[in-house]
Amino acid sequence: LLELMMKAEAPVIRQLAGVMARKGVATAWGRFPEEMQRGVQAALLQRIEAEAYEPARNAVAGVIGRVASITMAVGRWPELLPYLDALARSPEPQKAMKLFGTAAASLFANSANRGLKPAVCRVLADALADARNSGRVKQAALGALVHVVPYFDCERDVVLFRDGVMPHLLAVLQQALAAGNAGAVTTVFEVFDELLEVRCVPLLARVALELAAQQRCVPFSLRYRALTLIEWIVTYRPRAVMQHGMLPAIMAVLFPVSAETLSASERADLDVTPHQYAA
Repeated sequence: LLELMMKAEAPVIRQLAGVMARKGVATAWGRFPEEMQRGVQAALLQRIEAEAYEPARNAVAGVIGRVASITMAVGRWPELLPYLDALARSPEPQKAMKLFGTAAASLFANSANRGLKPAVCRVLADALADARNSGRVKQAALGALVHVVPYFDCERDVVLFRDGVMPHLLAVLQQALAAGNAGAVTTVFEVFDELLEVRCVPLLARVALELAAQQRCVPFSLRYRALTLIEWIVTYRPRAVMQHGMLPAIMAVLFPVSAETLSASERADLDVTPHQYAA
């Protein structure tokens, strides 16, 4: 299967071989001689870079993630993260971001690999802050974050994400708003939705409140998403609201928003106004 994934002429055959190899590699890996394991690891990294057919490349990424979940916990693939770091800085960094997203579940499902999170955070943060004129890089990094964030599930992870990634994530959100990039804005909120399921409630509440309070600077569609986040937090995480003393800050934003007035032309395009939703 690995041979077909690497060398088959038909891209669909390479894709199917990769899908099947991902399912079976964990069982077979321990039977490979160590030299063969190293050869397969090197060949996988070459293949992910050379593969032009995206479904087949995604299948290769799945195999890499499964092999990484077995080997990185015991220090038997030290080249992988440096390779991904270098790939993220290459002319096609979106390949590295795609690989992070595809491999995250396999990589972090093994609790022994959780120590890799700081390095993964750094690579993703660098991609979000990428100064090159490539929106694809940031979009790919956002897509990777949607898959990576569910594994940031303890207090230490929250601090790591808050300090290392969130400032860049908010900068991307502001850039997307300024550019009218609805796709990037939507993906940022998908990341926020994932963060709600872990332990980032106070951080997200603060971000949502800041967005909801900006009457003239932020389109209502985004303020609506922010108000929806606040409603979810209050409804489903009331203990966190009280524990972190968030209620005064929430009310300090909701009262002014509920008192906002709009012109007839502004109201005409809205099914529900900000002040109605806040109330």
